[in-house]
Amino acid sequence: MLGRANRMMPLLAAAALCGTARAETAPAPIPPAVRPIVRPTADAFWFDIVARDGTTRRYDGRWCVPTGYRLLGGGRFLGISSRGGELCGYVVIDRDAPDAGDLLTGGEPVFSPDGRYFVAAANVGRSDVDGVALWEVRRGEIVRRFASASLAGTDVRVDSWRGSACVALSAPGRADGRRRLYELNVGRRVALQATPRRRPCAHQGTRG
Repeated sequence: MLGRANRMMPLLAAAALCGTARAETAPAPIPPAVRPIVRPTADAFWFDIVARDGTTRRYDGRWCVPTGYRLLGGGRFLGISSRGGELCGYVVIDRDAPDAGDLLTGGEPVFSPDGRYFVAAANVGRSDVDGVALWEVRRGEIVRRFASASLAGTDVRVDSWRGSACVALSAPGRADGRRRLYELNVGRRVALQATPRRRPCAHQGTRG
């Protein structure tokens, strides 16, 4: 019995530490505008997420503790920022397809003016994005149309959409650190290119 007790002590100590960490990192309060969508439960770290068809799914916030909640894309998507381990960051939940799995975008995605696309850039390895990625919003699903790791590991930023067919981005050069300008053209084919001699998206392509 003594041997078993000795083996259990580290586990009990770890559980106590986890309990202390939970108590010290409570989730951020749910804003009133989001409360109809994110419903608290008896456990402060678990939430019910309401899909647009009225069904609910349980969200586990124990290990990636929510720090903010925001409705995106006209309310179809729920964005949750979080802190915790290296796999924590920004989560996008499609309320039209709640069982499709959470999308980890690294940072908050930026939607096109018409809501047809969104783009995200990530500089760390805790997301489904390694550099820059673009998704198309379709009925009942989202489809990744483009991904590029050419700017991975840099402080790449999504600066803005210019219309609904071009995204302006910037990232520091690997040699001198000066910010370079890029554009992501969205059409039948999606292409990321540097724009050293002109402003990004100075002439927009035609979206297909």
